[in-house]
Amino acid sequence: MKEPVPYFTTLILEFEKSGASAESINKLFDLLYELRKKNRSHQEQYILAKTLHLLGSHHEAERILESDESPVRSPRKREQERSLKLLQEIRKENSSPFRTAKVYRDLREAASPKKISLLSLDDLKTLRDHNSNGNDNRTTYQIAFSDSVKNIIVCNKNVITEWINVFSENQPDEFLMMKLIFHFEWLAGIKKELTEFYRTADTGYKPEKTDPDWFNGLEVWDVMIDIDLENTIHTEILIADYYNNGYSFCLTVKDDSIIDLKYDPSL
Repeated sequence: MKEPVPYFTTLILEFEKSGASAESINKLFDLLYELRKKNRSHQEQYILAKTLHLLGSHHEAERILESDESPVRSPRKREQERSLKLLQEIRKENSSPFRTAKVYRDLREAASPKKISLLSLDDLKTLRDHNSNGNDNRTTYQIAFSDSVKNIIVCNKNVITEWINVFSENQPDEFLMMKLIFHFEWLAGIKKELTEFYRTADTGYKPEKTDPDWFNGLEVWDVMIDIDLENTIHTEILIADYYNNGYSFCLTVKDDSIIDLKYDPSL
């Protein structure tokens, strides 16, 4: 590892002068990963906390500065003072109900194409879900994943199966299950369709200019699938947009076609 202080100073200057370019953010994350792997001096603890603060991870930075190994406890007065000043600044930001600082992410893993593993019939199971709604007493069915399936790919993102809910008005048969399996395969590789739809989508809170890495910055939070009596698959996906101030939008899909996209800043 390079000498931490001059190297860190260089990275801060690059980060600020470039307006937080992707390259400067990646370099800060590389430094972060290196520091986390080693036994750190008080000086390196301060650099780690400062790096986390720059990247928007304020609560983790606060925990480091409050730990037993905190540079606040350094025998050197200058290290104590600057660390205490940083801690006070972070505490003030963390106590505010309004967060304005951007939280940066390392998007290199998100940009890499994920290997899509096609589900099998054994990966899905049917559960009865008796739903009483007024005078309409109907049995609906929940389609769940087997215990061996921990996550699947949606929009080239690894999504844990606990965030995916599937319900059907018909009792699922093999045909419906296979249709659902192919629907998941389509959702995994939706980049081209979603990017093209987004360019022309008429929705509020949409930025005037789309970042070239827009798709890579998306984060899937929740997937809700309802299958009607005609076996049409209706899917709603809640997605956070890294390049649009972290705002979230709801993506609406019917079978294998995108039909709507709406931002909701309250989410």
